[in-house]
Amino acid sequence: MKLAYLVSRFPQQYQTFVRREINELVRLGHEVTIFPIASAPSPLRRQPDREDGVDASVVYTPFVRVSAIVRALTRSPATCFRLAGALVADTWYRPAVMVKSLLAFTRSLGIAHIIASGGYEHIHAHWASYPATAALAVSSLTGIPFSFAFHAYDLFHTRILLRRKANAASFVVLNSTCSVDYLQGLLPDVDRKKLILLYNGLELERFKAQMANRSPDTQCPLVLGVGRLVATKGFHYLVDACRLLADEGRAFRLVLIGAGREASKLRSLIAEHRLTGRVELVGECSEAEVSAYLAQATVLAAPSLDPASGSHDVLPNVILEAQASGVPVVATGVFAIPEVVVHERTGLLVPPRDAEALKHAIARLVDEGGFALDLAARARENLAQNFNVHTNVVRLAGLFEKSKRSCVT
Repeated sequence: MKLAYLVSRFPQQYQTFVRREINELVRLGHEVTIFPIASAPSPLRRQPDREDGVDASVVYTPFVRVSAIVRALTRSPATCFRLAGALVADTWYRPAVMVKSLLAFTRSLGIAHIIASGGYEHIHAHWASYPATAALAVSSLTGIPFSFAFHAYDLFHTRILLRRKANAASFVVLNSTCSVDYLQGLLPDVDRKKLILLYNGLELERFKAQMANRSPDTQCPLVLGVGRLVATKGFHYLVDACRLLADEGRAFRLVLIGAGREASKLRSLIAEHRLTGRVELVGECSEAEVSAYLAQATVLAAPSLDPASGSHDVLPNVILEAQASGVPVVATGVFAIPEVVVHERTGLLVPPRDAEALKHAIARLVDEGGFALDLAARARENLAQNFNVHTNVVRLAGLFEKSKRSCVT
């Protein structure tokens, strides 16, 4: 089956789950082409992206291509004006969102021509915001069915023509039970059968090999935090917890992997707590580098904040990768995290914004090695049942095939 994947940018450091999904589809015999809609290194370029670990071609198109606009307006003027008008009506009070939405729409006109003439059979967008806007437009112009996947901010904040997209799509993928329930409450008139729970899949056999190479430092335990350095990740509470650990005279080091607007604040907090040398911000790392840190880690800490903080996590992918690598996890019990971190069964949960509780949980995992190993083993059992990329992508491919058959009939 020939599939078009629409994403915001490609490659993206934090989209390892998208790469795994695409590679598994290719392994199953499907042909996948990636269409980034938010950036392009050149006006029009096709290339296999093997260096980013993806066995798929990537097609970059310009935001505005006059020939594509003229072609679309000539062939489908009513559709073009209707969609553009709907975007403006839904986003006029958010100027930045409106501009980005219209740019996604104009880029979709060029993508539509490529997809219509290329024999593509289904369009799938990751993120319900601008990629799904483009997917809706391409599908409307070509008649090719589409689907899209929610992840985090696109479910809670950047909502653009959400009801229209959900009703027009063949199906909608959500990566947690909480997300399914939330969207159903938000759009009660959308057919519940369209809302598909499908967790982000992992290549568990690869992580099994990584487990064999684990060598955590027992003398100076490594606490690891991975993610964008933004307020919603709660890393400043993790630094506070480390100050409490230091006050107790404990040996440890904290490594934070990621970049973001909170970096300078975190550095100031580290200096204020006199943790320089014990807490390190290493910036963005490759997937291989993250794996190397996981092999050394004693604990993975994911102190995500609750919905009151604004944009927040649904189910941080790094929790899954840590559990797959055999690393015990302490996390906050917000939104969908308890679906994978079950307190005292597959990890430890603490309240958000509670450095004291976070400190106690980290100390417990360091001190009670047998308990920590039991948590890690049960976490992997859960991943094998619900987060296997092979099983989950077979199901996704089946949904693509079903959508194709429904369109033909």
